[in-house]
Amino acid sequence: MDISFVILTWNSEQFINKCLDTLIVALETAQLSFEVFVVDNGSTDDSVSLINTFKERYPNSIKTIFLDSNTGTTYPRNLALKQAKGDYLCCMDSDMEVSVDVIPALIQTMKENVNAGLVVPKLLYPSGNLQKSTDVFPTAF
Repeated sequence: MDISFVILTWNSEQFINKCLDTLIVALETAQLSFEVFVVDNGSTDDSVSLINTFKERYPNSIKTIFLDSNTGTTYPRNLALKQAKGDYLCCMDSDMEVSVDVIPALIQTMKENVNAGLVVPKLLYPSGNLQKSTDVFPTAF
């Protein structure tokens, strides 16, 4: 298995279709073997139904974990990571969209930098503006 994805959801019906659609297109375009764990944190909207639709369409690739309540991020993410079989792991949120070239680029970066434990793509807002994902924390000086 090339890569495993872990996506957390909670009342994500407005995002989850686009997230999974773009991810699957990117993975199929790259011709990678993959699994996608979708962990729902007790959604009360239509998220579970939408996730099940994807599971029906991609029964060998979409793996679901449905929790009764919102348990935050660490516990549900770890539930999926414990089951993941991919050579590479990717954790992402349900409001993300994936461009077709990003996954091969991330994998290639990991292969070229064997001492790296983590790579992160450039994150953009829907407007195209850069989303600052790191920061320098203020100090006393």
